[in-house]
Parts: sequence; structure tokens; C-alpha cells
Amino acid sequence: DSVAANHASVHRPKALVLAPSVELATQIGLVFNNVLFELRALGDPMSRSIQVRVVATKAEAAGLNSHASHGVDIIVATPLSVQHAINLGRAVLTSNDKNDSKAPLKRKRSSSNACSERGSAARGCISLAFVRMVVLDEADRLLEKGQFLEQVEALVKQCGERMKHGLRQVHLFSATLPTHITDLASRILKNPLRITVGAASYGGMA
Repeated sequence: DSVAANHASVHRPKALVLAPSVELATQIGLVFNNVLFELRALGDPMSRSIQVRVVATKAEAAGLNSHASHGVDIIVATPLSVQHAINLGRAVLTSNDKNDSKAPLKRKRSSSNACSERGSAARGCISLAFVRMVVLDEADRLLEKGQFLEQVEALVKQCGERMKHGLRQVHLFSATLPTHITDLASRILKNPLRITVGAASYGGMA
């Protein structure tokens, strides 16, 4: 409901789903679209405005430019691909700023908030500043040192920067959750609620 009520342009998604592989991100995106298809068939009004985009490869990251006019509410991505999409947006802004510098009366904006302030003027630019829901699927792989840990931490930190404190939610899903992964997860979670389905792995709760 929160996503549908705040339909956003491509540079202001409201939800980010991270997966460790292209295959899993693609599968998640397919499930999202199947659910939306069923809801639309049932006449659900909110589902009609929700747009889901899979950004699992560099080509898909670059392809966000062509979908700028449609808006994106939910992004399903691998950490490296969504970071690539963000970097592409910054490159567009840098190019625009060079052109803007020829006009002396225009004030330059800081690069950190440029995406959210420029709006649709920066086609393909993604700002995670208004993301209110983050999902980490197969969190044990995403938070493994030497894999995606640094990228995930950086992306989660960007999410919800422009929102009031306490409105951002982070959800971790994992079949296994070793102690060292739990410790790392505590760096991006605040007052977490842990739910275990079935037997826990590694002698702890998963």
C-alpha cells in the first residue's frame, strides 16, 4: 500500500530488493510482475500504478533511461548493478553540470542530493533517498565478507536518507544465518525482530 500511495518517478523508488545473483533477481522480478498481473485482473486499483524493474545487469542498469517517463516504484537488483545504475545517473548529472556552467546565474547543486533535487531532468538517475523498504534476499550471501558486504552496507545507508527517522524498514531473508553473519547484520539493523520458521541452522536462530 505504501508503494502504491507514493508512486514515484525512476529516480525515486520506494522499495529496493537486493539479491546475490542475476538469476535470483530475475526470478524475484518475475514473481512481482505475476502478482501484480493477478491483482490487476481482479481490479485492484493500486496495483495498476506500481512499476517494477529488474536491474540485474549493466545493460538493464543502462536501460533505465528508456523507462524514465514511466516511473519505477520497486527495483529488484544485484548490489553491483544497482550501484552501476546510480553511477550512470551521476555521470549524466556531471555532464549536465558542465553544460549548466555556461549559464552564470545557475546555482550548482551538491552531487549527493542532485538526483533527488533534479527530478526528471536527470533521466535514468536513481536516488535511494526516498526508499522506505529494503529487502535482502539470501542475506547470508549478501553479507559475506569479500562478496557484497561493502556494497550492501553502502546502498542500505543511502536508503531513506530524505525520510523522517524510523520510516525505513530493512528485511533480511536467509535459509542459514551463521553467528558472524548475524553480527554483521546488526550493523544495518535497529531493534530487529527475528522470526524463525522450522529448525534454525548453525545452532542459532535463522
